[in-house]
Amino acid sequence: MTGILLHEGREYWFRAIFDDKADDWTTRRRFEPVALTDHELAAERMMHHAFEQVTTHYCFHLEKSQRFVKADWDKTDFWEKFPP
Repeated sequence: MTGILLHEGREYWFRAIFDDKADDWTTRRRFEPVALTDHELAAERMMHHAFEQVTTHYCFHLEKSQRFVKADWDKTDFWEKFPP
């Protein structure tokens, strides 16, 4: 799990840290914030925006009235633009 977070007015990229031995995949998530360059952060924002267009969930950076949950999502376009 990765994403962008806002902390004290600055954006960071984050990733979830999981402990395989503790089997903590669904609870007590810990996150590691990572400072990125402006160029790296712009690339992450672009990927995030593309992901928003195809996913079933909503993002908390949007006003509540702008959030919506799609019934389904099509990964084809996203993975063509951003191969794993």
